[in-house]
Amino acid sequence: MVIRWPDESFESPWSVENPGEISKLVDLLVMVHETCGDLCVGMESTGTYGEAVRRALTVAGLTVQRISGKAASDYKEIFDGVPSQHDGKDAAIIAELAAYGKGTLAVPSTD
Repeated sequence: MVIRWPDESFESPWSVENPGEISKLVDLLVMVHETCGDLCVGMESTGTYGEAVRRALTVAGLTVQRISGKAASDYKEIFDGVPSQHDGKDAAIIAELAAYGKGTLAVPSTD
């Protein structure tokens, strides 16, 4: 997980264990939202492992955008000029694409 600030800077990647630390992540992101204002969370569009995170974020009232794997893959060299891929870079790319509004809004949970 990476936070991208409005000035286009990034925090160092955070490691979050799924499912054990989901509630801690949500609490931190709610605090960022309450402190800093507008917050959009970007997530990969694939993988069932993220569904518990997406649900917890939407239940907490946070905006979640799903970023397609193709969009993230296509952007990796544009992002930093290098076609490499690793978890921290992937998270930063997803954060940046979400900031640019390049995702699809995740459907809020009704539970």
